Formats: sequence, structure tokens, C-alpha cells
Amino acid sequence: MNFKKTFNIFVLVMCALTVFLITALSVSIFSWKQGLIYAFILVAFFAGIIGLGLWSQRIKKVVRPVSVEQSSTAGLEIFEIRLQESLKNFEFNPFPFLIALIIILFILNFQFILNGMDINFTSIVFGINTIIMIIFFAVALLLKKELKLKKELIHPFPIRKFVLSSSGLNLPFEILTNAAQQIALKNKEADIFIPWSDIQSWEIYPGGGRAPSQFSLELRGDSKKYASLMGLLGIVRIPEISQNESKVIEFATRYLSCDIHYR
Repeated sequence: MNFKKTFNIFVLVMCALTVFLITALSVSIFSWKQGLIYAFILVAFFAGIIGLGLWSQRIKKVVRPVSVEQSSTAGLEIFEIRLQESLKNFEFNPFPFLIALIIILFILNFQFILNGMDINFTSIVFGINTIIMIIFFAVALLLKKELKLKKELIHPFPIRKFVLSSSGLNLPFEILTNAAQQIALKNKEADIFIPWSDIQSWEIYPGGGRAPSQFSLELRGDSKKYASLMGLLGIVRIPEISQNESKVIEFATRYLSCDIHYR
């Protein structure tokens, strides 16, 4: 199953269903004429917001691949970017969790007191407090476990490098976006290798919201195991990569079979 195609069809169907329901609700409340006008205004407003988002992600620049013979750096076979990684980045710090828990419990129990609710060992208030503390404790344990695994993976390889060669990309797990990073951690791989032939498309996104600025690669073949459900792998454009981005793109165009799109 092509998940990306199926997902796009699902989105289109849900959009059509949403427009239908909005129109039906509007017509049922107002007259046919007024209902259609109000439904059109509401749909146009939200469609405009979505449209602006899609417009901002349009292709702004295309870099075409070139053959090794055409390249002025045909002799270059390996390009490395040293990452300023540190084991200290994977030390667990419980204080942010503790502070957040104290603030949430204080606000929550203050509201309970204002509403005259009884706080004792048998009350629902005590149960809610207990559940919140258990959730925080579970999240903290999971994060601590993940950080420990990351630290153990990096420890034998203290010098971290993003390497481009004539064979493909060697990617440290810490510069991958979450989906690929979790797969690498599950397989206990400090680095993953992506052959050039497994890259179907390469897009560059500036980032926005919770999505980091990244290289987004659509993968095929054996490399697809590192991709998300959409078949994509993200490489975060950390400062070290951004500073050398022109060299990365220049090198990649010599071995890619696809264009590089700037979004």
C-alpha cells in the first residue's frame, strides 16, 4: 500500500465531508440562500488559511543534478562535517520535570480549595493528584531511558561526523528527525547509511511550528526502513550543517538522480 497516496485521498475525502457538513448545518439553521452564503464565507476563510500555508511551502528554487564529469570537483570523494556533540547533552535533568509538576499541582489544588473541595486520602482530588504524579514519573523514566540509550550509543564513537561520500550519506542518529531517530535507537545504530540510489527526492524546508528546518529525503529500497509512514527521512539543519550547506548541496548534486527543491 502506498501510504502517502492513501493519506492524500483520505485528506481530500475529509475535506469534502467537512464542507458538506458545514453547508448542511448552515442551511438547516438559515434559509438556503443565507446558509450557502455563510457556509461559503466560513469555508473560504479556513481554505484561505490553509492555502497560505501551502503557498509558503511552494518550490522556490530547483537545483539540478550534474554528472561527475561535469563537476569542477570531480576529484572529491568524501566530505565530512564534524558535529559539536557532547555526552553532556544526554544527561538526564529531573529539575524541569519537578518544577513543572509542582506548578501544575499548586494551580490544580488551589482551584480545588477555592471550590471548597475536600482534600484527603479518600477523595477524588487525591486520586487526581496521584494520577498526575504517576504520569510525570512515567514520562521522566521513559526520557531517562532514551537519553541513557543515546549516551551508550555515542560513547564508543565520541567524534561525530556527517559524512558524504561517492557511495551515499552516513548520518549520526542525533541529526535525524524523530521518526528516523527512534528507528535508529531501536536498532541500536549510532549512525545510519543511505545510498544515493535509495534517494527518490530531496527537499529543503525552512521549518516552522514544531517542525525543525531540515533536508527531507524520500527513500526507497532497503533505506525505506528508516523512513516515516510517509516514506520520508528528515535531516535536521543544525548550525554545523547550515554553515556548510552550499558544499553539501554541491556534493549531493554529483550523485543524486533527482532535483533538489528549496521550499
